[in-house]
Amino acid sequence: MFSRFLRGKDEGKTEATPLKTEPAEPAGPSASYGVHGHTSLLGATALLSTFSTTSSNVMYPSIYGTLGSFAGPVLQVALQGLMAALTVLTCRIAVRLKCSTFSELGLALGGPRGRMVLGFAQQLNNALFMPVALVFSSDALRDVVLVSLGCTTADESELLPLDVGSCAWWACNINALWIIAVIAWPVLLLARDVGELTFNAYLSIALIVVQTGAIFAAVAQLEPSGDAANVGPPLQLFGTSLPENSWSDVIAAIGNYLYSYCPLFIAVEVAASMQQPKLIEYAVINSYLFNCVVYITTGLVVDSAWGAGMPTPITDSLTKWPALLANLILFYCTFLDFAIVGSVLNRELQAIWMPSFDRLCSMQNMPTWLLLTLPSLFFALMLSILTPKLDTLAGFLESLCIPVVMLFGVPCMLLLLLRRRDTLVGSADKGAAHQLTALELVPGWELALYAGVVIGIGLMIAIFVETAYSIFAETEYDGHYFCDVVARRTRR
Repeated sequence: MFSRFLRGKDEGKTEATPLKTEPAEPAGPSASYGVHGHTSLLGATALLSTFSTTSSNVMYPSIYGTLGSFAGPVLQVALQGLMAALTVLTCRIAVRLKCSTFSELGLALGGPRGRMVLGFAQQLNNALFMPVALVFSSDALRDVVLVSLGCTTADESELLPLDVGSCAWWACNINALWIIAVIAWPVLLLARDVGELTFNAYLSIALIVVQTGAIFAAVAQLEPSGDAANVGPPLQLFGTSLPENSWSDVIAAIGNYLYSYCPLFIAVEVAASMQQPKLIEYAVINSYLFNCVVYITTGLVVDSAWGAGMPTPITDSLTKWPALLANLILFYCTFLDFAIVGSVLNRELQAIWMPSFDRLCSMQNMPTWLLLTLPSLFFALMLSILTPKLDTLAGFLESLCIPVVMLFGVPCMLLLLLRRRDTLVGSADKGAAHQLTALELVPGWELALYAGVVIGIGLMIAIFVETAYSIFAETEYDGHYFCDVVARRTRR
């Protein structure tokens, strides 16, 4: 999700959250919409393509090992294809209504309640992503140091004994987590706003290619974790050959499809920043195709060589220089993203708590900045410690935020408007005119809207149940909790 950081542009927004106050009434046609746009089709494609790819690419060997080498990619193409289609429709409506932000679109379609639902989902996404990024970046740093020290980068079930000096200290999960938290606070203080950083989208594309190349080099030259015994059983076309897999593993794998492709969190804002906003739908389609190619290639190449049962993320199984390179990229991207997403959330808190705060970086304002940045950091750290595994942390994100935004939020609003079309036609309300304009684009999309609602609500419930089950029934809490359980990245 490094590209959440990469979105900073002249529009004055970061992530999927506007940095400016939203209008109190449904947004009408804006004379300046698209006039000052500076993002090209290629730039928009890069922004959407890198939105999740760097931290998601390392998950796909485990996903395909659970779902199968045929069923996994097919299900991915179908589910993410539906999400891409709904994003295209949503962006068409946003461009027609000249909405600059996603919550502005919610206001236009559903009034204050629509703005609250979509805006709250975006802010909750920010808050819940922070502990996920914290665990990703801390464990990537941990692996980098372990490899640099010549320590074994074994699976979590084979952690080094606690009496092996510096290797043992770094093998204890909580230690790297504390270091990242200590570094993160001053970074949050400095990352108050995001400036002109669109060029980083292209850097992110390069990093994705380098990360994928390092993974492939490891597959071609090395055994996972330096031990041939860690190579799993062969892949199956459908399902897995691993007897320990259960229904919860399947739901968690499907949930990762949502985490790894969620362009609608930023697509409306990207469209508003484009030179030609109508081209946003081509950027969405291009990003969908790019992500499918990267994810499917990485997952199948690794699993065809190392078999099913690879951990999440696959960087846990890399050794030597591929481990160093892949984990350094993972650390850089996710830690930077953590800081910027945190700054976005902190700005929203400041707008609520201290709307008259001047946001200047001065010694006089330093106590206020410390107060504003502490809640988000404390929340991320506590959730990282209290939630035992990465997939359960991501499960909250995948069940509480992404289905609402990507699958059934906007479709629900549009389907409700379809039922009220006759009432809207006779209304003199300005908001009704905007809603009728949106409905002009709906014909032919009804099946996709219903599919988004049904699948979105079903996945929201299933992933939340799986997350709770993983925390309370599937996690072993024996051993040293802070070393072996906290910030565990894999369920295996």
